[in-house]
Amino acid sequence: MAEAKTKAQLEEELSEALATIERMKQQDDAEAEAEAIRQQAREEAAEIIARAKESAQAEAQDEEFPKAPARNDEGEEYVTIQLFKDSERYKDPLLVCVNGESVLIQRGVPVKIKRKFLWAIEQSQVQDAKTAQLITAESEAYREKQRAHRDS
Repeated sequence: MAEAKTKAQLEEELSEALATIERMKQQDDAEAEAEAIRQQAREEAAEIIARAKESAQAEAQDEEFPKAPARNDEGEEYVTIQLFKDSERYKDPLLVCVNGESVLIQRGVPVKIKRKFLWAIEQSQVQDAKTAQLITAESEAYREKQRAHRDS
């Protein structure tokens, strides 16, 4: 036989049912909010893709019609120099080549040359000095080894 429910039991069941309905509404609200966030993300992604496509098209157009490269005039200005001249090793003109361009520089008189040739001469002098230092150091080390070997 079915038991008769008391008013308190019925009120409790009603309260539970109302709480369940409220939880379902909140869940529906959360799902609706999540769907709204997903939709906003889709729209933002579509905007980003559209901007990227526009940018890529603009870059492709730039590649079709390349701009003239900027001139690099560094080293092209003229400077005056005078190379050392003697009657032995430094009597002939000096040939200097830079990137396929060359100049023959007369010794003992002031001449105008492009700065890039002067840089090449200066670099050559630095390398010559370092080479001389290395030769001196290695020669001295060799002499020391000879002495040590002779004395042993």
